[in-house]
Amino acid sequence: MKKITRKFKFYSIILIFFIFFIFILSKTVSFKVLIYDNIWSKISDQNQLFIKFISDKEFRNNFKVQKYYNDYNTNFLPFTQFQKLIVKKKKLRFLSEVQNETVYFQGKHKNSSFNIELIFKDEILITDNNNSLFFMLKIKNLLNSNDNFKEIKISSNLQSLKILDTLIHKNQLYISYLTQDQDCKNYNIASAIVNKKFLKFNKIFHSDECGQNLQGGRLQFYNMNNKDYLLFTTGNNIWDEPDFSAQNDKSIFGKTLYIDPSNGNHNIFSLGHRNPQGLFVENDLIISTEHGPYGGDEINKIILGENYGWPISSEGDHYNFYTKKTKYPVYKKNHKTFKSPIFSFIPSIGISEIIKLPNNFSTFWQNNFLIGSLNKKSLFRTKFDQNYEKLIFVEEIYIGERIRDLKYHHEYKLIFLALENESQIGILSNIIVE
Repeated sequence: MKKITRKFKFYSIILIFFIFFIFILSKTVSFKVLIYDNIWSKISDQNQLFIKFISDKEFRNNFKVQKYYNDYNTNFLPFTQFQKLIVKKKKLRFLSEVQNETVYFQGKHKNSSFNIELIFKDEILITDNNNSLFFMLKIKNLLNSNDNFKEIKISSNLQSLKILDTLIHKNQLYISYLTQDQDCKNYNIASAIVNKKFLKFNKIFHSDECGQNLQGGRLQFYNMNNKDYLLFTTGNNIWDEPDFSAQNDKSIFGKTLYIDPSNGNHNIFSLGHRNPQGLFVENDLIISTEHGPYGGDEINKIILGENYGWPISSEGDHYNFYTKKTKYPVYKKNHKTFKSPIFSFIPSIGISEIIKLPNNFSTFWQNNFLIGSLNKKSLFRTKFDQNYEKLIFVEEIYIGERIRDLKYHHEYKLIFLALENESQIGILSNIIVE
């Protein structure tokens, strides 16, 4: 009995010492960083929220109060304001993951960036943007309740650093992508006849101008003077210390370009853009969605020859706005000499692609557009006025993952989402599809 008591005292002392040691260590910055980098940062956002909720009384009480005030009259999937949606998410295990570390994140996060294209009646083309690989999926197999669908890998002659966007037009697959020459990156566009076995790409466009942080790259066709041109968006290259290349007619940065696909000749369609991430074209209408700085994500109606103000005017401001403690905004809060945005999101949502829904999708969703978001992890259902000069309303539909790309399948009446965080394809419908 005495031996047991001694052992108990000994192990109790060891345990107390260990707890005290961990307590002291937990106060150090290096330990916190170690825990964050190796454990906490690898836990999903939803699980982090759950752990905080069950372990932190103050957070729990705060959460209840915030939820009560912030979620008034808010619906969560499968419900929206006027339409119940059927939601499916399918894991794409063949996608690569890369470490992303940008001004938008604290620490490193793994994301699978990919694009979606509808190539045939019953098939989807998935482009792995990180590794420049192409995969084909059967829609019917994708809609099955299990995840045992098979992908077909399509070979190609493409050599790229990263794919920015894909577009199928008249049985041609167009891609915008980056290449790197030493420490500098270049924009490129290439096309290939759609083929399930091999994609033989021919380069259409290569930028002589290069930069460090190239974004944008959205593609759409636009008919002008009875000729089809390829619209192509480019970013401003520098994140938080912008130069004036977006205002320079001799630079391709910060522009919407129109490119002759037969010879690669290009001209400026519009200028003064920061980082256009979405592009929609219908007849003479062009709508672009654009990342602002700290705040100020924009929806713009793109008009030939117009200047949209970056980096002079923006409803957002500098990323280190709080740390600088400036008394005045860095960017002007008006567009008197520039074309004003239709709408600016404050705070920013990490705006991405924009698509238009046909009216037969839902009798309650007429003349509606859907806009994706990255950091906000939501879809935004919206409607423009008759002249596309203002928004009638905006409804947020929380999805829970970064949405890189959107596509609508007219025959199946399905909305496909490229969901980055968990390498999933999202499928939304208002009817049960088997």
